[in-house]
Amino acid sequence: MQVWLPNTKQAEVGDKVCVELGARGMLRATWLAYIFPLVMLFAGVAAGYFLAPENSRDIIAAFAGLAGAGLAYILLKINNKRFEKDAAANDSKIAESFRQIEDKKEFLQYLKKAQKQKEIGLWLITEPVDATTKKEELLGVALSVSDEETVFYALTHEKEPEGQLSLFAEAVESVDDTAEITEALQELSAGTDTQIATFDVKHQYDYLDRSSTEQYFDVLIAAYLLNPLKNDYDMEAIASEHLGILIPGRAEIFGKRDFRTLLSEDAGKAMEYACYGAYVSRKGKKVLKDKLEAAGMKCLMEEMEMPLSLVLYDM
Repeated sequence: MQVWLPNTKQAEVGDKVCVELGARGMLRATWLAYIFPLVMLFAGVAAGYFLAPENSRDIIAAFAGLAGAGLAYILLKINNKRFEKDAAANDSKIAESFRQIEDKKEFLQYLKKAQKQKEIGLWLITEPVDATTKKEELLGVALSVSDEETVFYALTHEKEPEGQLSLFAEAVESVDDTAEITEALQELSAGTDTQIATFDVKHQYDYLDRSSTEQYFDVLIAAYLLNPLKNDYDMEAIASEHLGILIPGRAEIFGKRDFRTLLSEDAGKAMEYACYGAYVSRKGKKVLKDKLEAAGMKCLMEEMEMPLSLVLYDM
């Protein structure tokens, strides 16, 4: 059997790749690939045997069985094409609700309004400032308040040119809106009135309120608790396994670039990547929370894992 998958990890010939399928997906795939064709085969044999004249039952039953298996194959092909079409349409519809806010004042007002929401998806895109420090620089903020609206704001980091300026050179002031955005984010995340779903919160604590973790729900931690045997979780894996939606993977979008480079070279792709993160965090929270409760791990998540994320941040 051949299975074609997108090369989201940029694998090359000779690389070893682990392909994992969730339990529900495995059962569904087993049913479609093996059990359904067998059921159709035996149904065809039975129908041919009991409906055919006595003197030709065997041969008619054989052909009817083959016809049933062939019909199963045709139905699977039709279903597969419909699934691919529906998945593509669904993913495209999600991305249509994404937009970028370019004006800082407008975004600050948007963060203010978000405080009235009971639940939001928030994803701060951060990357290390340099190799010598663990400090994460805030590059962008994605915020999802509903299925119809997810926004992204890219921060400005323009510094004064190094070296001595000539007498005739125009002075350039440094522009960095990190402080204002951080203040607004900390105000948004203070208290428990607004519940915030996010991905990998410990890399975002630099810019969020750290007086408590009761207002946060980390979908990465939740997914890990539900399946601790998996090596690593990324946003696209959570979206596929728990929400049943296919979103572009980091490797597919970034290649070998970091977010800074992607933002300067393809701002649209950077915005889409960040917005998917906030969208999946918000949508995934209820699904993951229900699964944790069913597995008896809700208290473990809220009382141990989330506070532990703050401890790990401080280390």
